[in-house]
Amino acid sequence: MLTKELITYNFMITYELAKELKEAGFPIVRDSHDYMINTVGGTECTRCGERLTKPETSPFCDLTPTLSELIEACGDKFFELSKLSDGWVSSDHYLNGEGKTPEEAVAKLWLALNK
Repeated sequence: MLTKELITYNFMITYELAKELKEAGFPIVRDSHDYMINTVGGTECTRCGERLTKPETSPFCDLTPTLSELIEACGDKFFELSKLSDGWVSSDHYLNGEGKTPEEAVAKLWLALNK
């Protein structure tokens, strides 16, 4: 289950972009929730930030990919990642991916490569 709380755990890519990656077939990592009781009395996963009222109904969380995982997924087609004045751009010589973070730029490049 990919939840909007995912964005509170990893600010590198947005919930919408993580969902787009998942729908396009990117191998989103699934892991067991690591529970922690928060001060309000609920249960919260320290990995993905998901707040659960019944943890047993949702035993796994989806974690957004790291920059290394995104670059690796692009394979030999990945060429470069550059910092711009207002963000980042990644490319494979022909296609570009732009974003506010390096992860967002490479995620968008992966999407372009896998259309």
